[in-house]
Amino acid sequence: MDALVGELRGLRGEAGLTLRELSLKVHVSDSSLSRYFTGQALPPWEVVVTLADLGGVTFRPGRTFDGTGTPS
Repeated sequence: MDALVGELRGLRGEAGLTLRELSLKVHVSDSSLSRYFTGQALPPWEVVVTLADLGGVTFRPGRTFDGTGTPS
């Protein structure tokens, strides 16, 4: 889960939006987003895909990460 949290934080940084701004675009509360970004809760898949899109990442099914943020 640590790798996912790191990726989510990176996507938030790439999007350049506040939690409130992201919540309006992702359609979840800012408190839920905060829990996702701190690893206190696992986000629904739709949220992960939307955050990837907002962060400028072209999502591909089966894409994996090596834990450092580098897609493989």
